[in-house]
Amino acid sequence: MVTRDGRRAYCLLLVALMLGAALTSCSSGRADGAAVVVASADSPEQVLLGSLTVQALKAARYRVVDKTSLGSPWVVRRALEAGNVDLWWEYTGDTWTVHLAHDRPISDPAEVYERVREEDAARGITWLPPAPCLRTMGLVMARQEAGSLGIGSIGDLAGHVARVDPFTSLCTPEGLYGLAGGVRGIERVYGTRFSPKHLVHGSIEEGYARAARGECLCAMGYSLDAGLITHDLVALADDRGFFQASNLAVAVRTPVLEALPGLEEDLAPLSAVLTREAMTGMLRDVVVDGEKPEAVAKRFLGDHDLLRQ
Repeated sequence: MVTRDGRRAYCLLLVALMLGAALTSCSSGRADGAAVVVASADSPEQVLLGSLTVQALKAARYRVVDKTSLGSPWVVRRALEAGNVDLWWEYTGDTWTVHLAHDRPISDPAEVYERVREEDAARGITWLPPAPCLRTMGLVMARQEAGSLGIGSIGDLAGHVARVDPFTSLCTPEGLYGLAGGVRGIERVYGTRFSPKHLVHGSIEEGYARAARGECLCAMGYSLDAGLITHDLVALADDRGFFQASNLAVAVRTPVLEALPGLEEDLAPLSAVLTREAMTGMLRDVVVDGEKPEAVAKRFLGDHDLLRQ
């Protein structure tokens, strides 16, 4: 027979268990919500960023659908706009010029971020505060060649073209030749002229390979790119601030952010440690040392204490 005190104790125990379950549910409520679909393009850098995000969100008790290595950046952007994926990392400058189709480069990274954020808000996309990692388009050269010629900036290269070799060869995608933010813009701002007969057209990646083989003295490229590491290229300093500034940042579908209001806060610690140096180091581990992006991402997150439950 259960006494009155026994029943009371049982009821108190039951209430305590229910409160404990409620608290547990609150602390892991993110895992009970809708899954977050994380996407990336299929370049080494994009796969690495996707893996970092998938692992960090899982550690923060989110349910995650992994759609990394989805295809080209254009494919991922279209999937984000269509609502088929929820978030991905992209450079704000690339979004401004490629995805939003603006041909006027903006050299101020804060301004381009605000412009992209405002324009994408109408598309139901929210840009979280950018990471410290900054990338620009520019001109690159083989490291050894740049050192031997004493060329460290685009201004140095312009002087080389003017005083030493007016037939300096340049590798560039054909679409970047006539743009205000491309070769024609460089010529205008730096007061130089590349001989049309010595332009070699091809993709950014082909330009890297040709510059490394000495087929072009310089090539259009990015200040942070796996191709620079693979081919031992160096990005020339943009000493007149011509090229488009570009911060790495997370683009999230606004309805997802509204449904998961803690998502921005939970991604902030990862964003804060993604410096240019950190990204370069991780990319070197992947493209030079041949490590798996997942392993590199896990080690980086562990080193920064971002895998705690």
